[in-house]
Parts: sequence; structure tokens; C-alpha cells
Amino acid sequence: MNNRELPLLKEVNIPYYVQIYDIIYQLIQDGSLKEGDTLPGENILAEYWNVSRSTIRAAVRKLEEDGYIYKMQGKKTMITGQAARNKDGLHRITNPCITSCVASVTRVEAVVNVQNGGRLIGDLLGYNGKIFTAVAVDMKYFVGETCVATSVAIIPVIRLEEEGISIDDHNGIKELALNTMYRRAGRSHLFMSAVERSEDEADPPGCQIVIVMDEVFYEDEMPLSYHKYRMDSNWYRFTIDRRM
Repeated sequence: MNNRELPLLKEVNIPYYVQIYDIIYQLIQDGSLKEGDTLPGENILAEYWNVSRSTIRAAVRKLEEDGYIYKMQGKKTMITGQAARNKDGLHRITNPCITSCVASVTRVEAVVNVQNGGRLIGDLLGYNGKIFTAVAVDMKYFVGETCVATSVAIIPVIRLEEEGISIDDHNGIKELALNTMYRRAGRSHLFMSAVERSEDEADPPGCQIVIVMDEVFYEDEMPLSYHKYRMDSNWYRFTIDRRM
């Protein structure tokens, strides 16, 4: 965006960094700034508005914290589409690797394996110590060529049979794990944590990692699937609607 299109600051009892935040926020809201658009650099904005670089950085930081822009190290500051994609927050049953990313996920790679489920996941899915067979769908999520998240979905084979999907139909299983499961769900139980990246970790994400574990149920409370999402904290922001 050309900085000449930006409104000027006013001499009112509102800090300059707040005014700058509000200007950019309003341009996003009215569609003048769209997902993928870039903001001018800090020096250009500071000179245009006749303020210090620290004032610009304060506004940019707040916009980034609130999910309206993202600024990767060594790259330009870009407008996200995350606020629109994730307006309903984590209280809606969706795949957070897609809905909570600050940029649009452009590619998902999936590897499908058939295996017996472990005890913990078996208990969560209602098998209570019984052996069960499931498909494990390991997925990687990319923005361009950057892997921003990984996930695994554990789906009992009996659920595939109910959906009419063969265990050899890897494309159908991928679609089930990415989209169909969430449309079938009545509720889910979600647990969230954050961990530092291990020094010997081979796969991206390559920084502090946000982990979300999700047990998904049908409307009749029948367990449907188990999911674990691992997301690069540089690329993800979350909203949660809380009520009394």
C-alpha cells in the first residue's frame, strides 16, 4: 500500500500509536487493505507520520498481537486473513491448523497408516482397554514452502466403514480428517499447551510450539476421532469466546 493513501494523525488526546493502530485496523475493516497486502517499512511510516520508529513498532506489535498482521523475521509486514477465518474462535469445532493461521494455508500433505490404537487414545475414544484398529493420518500444513504446523488424526476403522470409505482410499481419508469430521461433530473436548522446540527435533515447526489436543464426539456423545495439532507459534493466533 502507498503511504500517501494513509490518513494523517490528529492532535487529539489519543496516543499516536493508538491512532496508527486504528487507521490500519479501519483500512482492514473496510477492505482497503486485504490479506496478503504489505505495509510500508517502519522508516517510511515514521517519516510519513513524523513520529519515532518506536511509536510505529508499538502500533505494529499491537496489530500483530491481535492477529491483523504478521511480521516474519527478515520479511515484510503483511495483512492476515486470520481475523475473518477465525472470527468464531476455538469454541467452533474446526481444524485450528487451518482456521487460526495468520496466513492462508496453501498446501496440506498427508500420510495414512493403519495401526492398532494405544491405551490412552483408546480410553479417550471409549474402548476402555480393548484393542482397536485405527487409521493414523499425519499431516503437514504449508504456507508457500514453509511448514507451519503438523497434526495427527486417529480415526477408528469402524468410523471409516460408517462413512463408506475404504482403508485404501487415502484421498477420502485425508478429506475425512481435514474437513468431514468437523462437520459430523456435535462437540469436542480441547486441551492446549505450549512447549519449546527440542534441539533434536527433526520436523518443523522450528520454534516454540503450540499444542492442541482435541477429542471429537458425535452429537449423541459417541467418540468420533482424536486429533493432536502442533503449530509454529510465529504463525498462529487464537480467539476464545468466554461467557459466564
